[in-house]
Amino acid sequence: MIHPRSLIATLACVFLSSFAWAIDPVFISEFLTSNDAGLVDEDGEHADWMEIYNSGTTTVNLAGWRLTDDSSDLGKWVFPAVDLAPKGFLLVFASNKDRANPGAPLHTNFKLSQDGGYLALVKSDGSIAHEYNPYPAQYTDKPFGLSQTVTTQSFVGPSAALKYLVPTTAVPDDATWTARLFNDATWTAGSNGVGFESTVSGFALKTYFSNQGVGSLAQAEAVIVTPSLQTSVQSVNHPVVNFDNSASPGHYTPENNPPALSSGDKDNYVVEATGTITVPTAGPWTFCVSSDDGCSLQIRPIGGSYTAVLSFPGLRGIGDTLGTYNFPVAGDYEIRAIVFENGGGSGGEVSARSGSTTVWDSTFKLIGNTAGGGLSVKSLAVGSGGAGYGPYIGANVKAAMFDA
Repeated sequence: MIHPRSLIATLACVFLSSFAWAIDPVFISEFLTSNDAGLVDEDGEHADWMEIYNSGTTTVNLAGWRLTDDSSDLGKWVFPAVDLAPKGFLLVFASNKDRANPGAPLHTNFKLSQDGGYLALVKSDGSIAHEYNPYPAQYTDKPFGLSQTVTTQSFVGPSAALKYLVPTTAVPDDATWTARLFNDATWTAGSNGVGFESTVSGFALKTYFSNQGVGSLAQAEAVIVTPSLQTSVQSVNHPVVNFDNSASPGHYTPENNPPALSSGDKDNYVVEATGTITVPTAGPWTFCVSSDDGCSLQIRPIGGSYTAVLSFPGLRGIGDTLGTYNFPVAGDYEIRAIVFENGGGSGGEVSARSGSTTVWDSTFKLIGNTAGGGLSVKSLAVGSGGAGYGPYIGANVKAAMFDA
């Protein structure tokens, strides 16, 4: 099986004095002796592995070549007839499963020692192409091998100027468009990349778990933007903000916990919910965040600057914080809500109602629960950890292509 790193164009090797020089163009470029969370083989197991590299300019057939972990037995495991292309990598699992079928994953009849040892690649004539003699004790999930220097030639940059056409018929308007001297003057100018993305219903919801207490709104914001304060981040599109992680129910039942908070009592985390709400009428609307502990809520016109609508910056049991935003016109606006938890019970809700008031009542509806009368909310699809493709789209063709 060819390793994905076969795209590497140039290799420079740095050798330690205790290793034999890799005179042959084919050598062991990297290996791992303790695989706990890395590559898995075709059986779904985390086997040891090694990587064979051909630094030459011609294809090498490895039939009869050998791998060994024993300097007294240079023919321990024999390669089948496998071609290794120039500048190509070949992955071999050191699993003790002894599989040597061309076209299938390769497995040696030995494993590698994490405590250090011997490893060699031997040519079909019995001469040593490359050896580690010895290699030192190894760390779990830390590959060891020869350093590599990569030379990259970029032909089309991430923001390169381009021309594009959205066809109006089943075939391009001009069948000669692939010609080298084609005149694209009538095509639309833009920049790389070309595409679009649509939204899904619900909030884009991220849960940031902190490695220390989250005792204030300022600390919550710091956790969101500081990876060193995070132990993990879980992202999901979720219909509403209405969760009760532990003994802090709010106004709305049943609770709708995001996956990150669906089981067990959690402390020291921040929930950030973002999306685009659609406001049916202009004028004042009051927003309510019920939280344990603190919270905040901001709103802005599409692409504009956020306005702080409400906040509770400290710690408390479940409670309501309200604020009013005056919408100049009906339509779409971006919303950002935060609920953070330090310790003890935790929960959060985000709701709204038309008009201005200072106390929650039953006329408030959960944002996202349109069936129950709440404002609609949509967001970019975030999957398991992304934030949408928008930053990578230079020429947005959604208007011309979506649902066309």
